[in-house]
Amino acid sequence: SYFASYSDSNKRYANNVNYSRHVDSNTNYNLTASTQDGLSEGMVSTYVSHSADAGQVQVTGSLSDSMTSLSMTMSGSVTATQHGISAHRLTYRDQSRLVVDVPNAQGVMIENGHATTNSRGLATISNVPTYYNMEYKVDVNNLPDTVNIDDNVLASTLTDGAIGYAKMDADIGKSLITRIKLANGQYP
Repeated sequence: SYFASYSDSNKRYANNVNYSRHVDSNTNYNLTASTQDGLSEGMVSTYVSHSADAGQVQVTGSLSDSMTSLSMTMSGSVTATQHGISAHRLTYRDQSRLVVDVPNAQGVMIENGHATTNSRGLATISNVPTYYNMEYKVDVNNLPDTVNIDDNVLASTLTDGAIGYAKMDADIGKSLITRIKLANGQYP
């Protein structure tokens, strides 16, 4: 987008060009260039935001004749239980979490990618609504090649601030289909 302005009181004009884009559902950025009084006072600034299973990262930067700035903000949470440790999206005050355990199954996406199991098979769903029976589904269409899960739905009802735990059974390993042919040419 483009925006131009002129102030009659101080006889100054400004130009502003802005470009924004959503790369995907988790990443977006913004780039802005502006000038005042021709090219005598210019500034370039940028903003990038990315959300992932383990949290969110935001980077901002500005460059002008009189200043340079760069900042980065990272937010997320870590939940540690007797079953292991899981990094996840930020959990707000007094909100519940659900730790999902799919032992040794890394890369299992739960609830549309809001949580993905780590190398130990743990994933944490943040900010679970309380006092409601909630269902969460494993994305069986995007399972790793070495993982098979038959029952892909979890049900949970948590209280304020609770850390729930649900273990899912999974078959880990490569699948092999074979056909046995007897010496007489028949199949058993």
